[in-house]
Amino acid sequence: FGTLAVQGTASEPVTFTSLKDDSVGGDANNDLGATTPAPGDWGSILVDGGSVTLTHAVLRFGGSGAFAGTFLIANLVVEGGTASVADSRLEQAGIHNVRLTAGSLAIARTEIAAASSGNGVLIDGGTAVIGQSSIRDNRGFGVFAATGTLDLASTTSTRNFGAVFLDASVRFTHRDNQAFGNIRNGFQIEGTFIEDTAWTADNPPYLTFSTSTLAISAGHILTLGPGVVVKFGSQSAHLRVFGT
Repeated sequence: FGTLAVQGTASEPVTFTSLKDDSVGGDANNDLGATTPAPGDWGSILVDGGSVTLTHAVLRFGGSGAFAGTFLIANLVVEGGTASVADSRLEQAGIHNVRLTAGSLAIARTEIAAASSGNGVLIDGGTAVIGQSSIRDNRGFGVFAATGTLDLASTTSTRNFGAVFLDASVRFTHRDNQAFGNIRNGFQIEGTFIEDTAWTADNPPYLTFSTSTLAISAGHILTLGPGVVVKFGSQSAHLRVFGT
């Protein structure tokens, strides 16, 4: 498999950006500033079974979704293999800033900001570990996990539509997180628990806005630990415990 190793420094980051971005690398398209960069100007860094390490990197204005269907919908897309991001900024993507569908993704001490129409991080599979990071100003959720595994620690979500959205099937662990300034400040969970699950206390509460059912399937246990707070966001929201 191939390897991409990006080794910037705090004073000299490695930047991936639009041809129209004159703020770094000069006027590369020689138009004397007639054009300006915009979210979705280019595709993605796509991890397709290989290994990518981004250290002190800046990714911005990607996520066009315009090539080979729509899979290039984020600045960074992981469809298998491994990706590690540290001390970096991923921002101003056309749709999402990061997408994980398979493989593993580790994000540390990184700012994920201003996805123009989607989420900061979209998880459709695989395993994601996010720590000590800031996720802000994304049009959708800071983190949206439909399936897979997510560990979230010491991360602040602010000014997104919501802090975190999870399907109940996602294996989710968390600690020491903060959520403020979002329309929904908490861990929003919807769907059906299909295995034994434990909820533990954190600074953000658990939320459900379900108009159908947040449910525990027969034969499984949802355990709520000390200090857990659950908030219901609509008159039809409820938690259903099924029998056989």
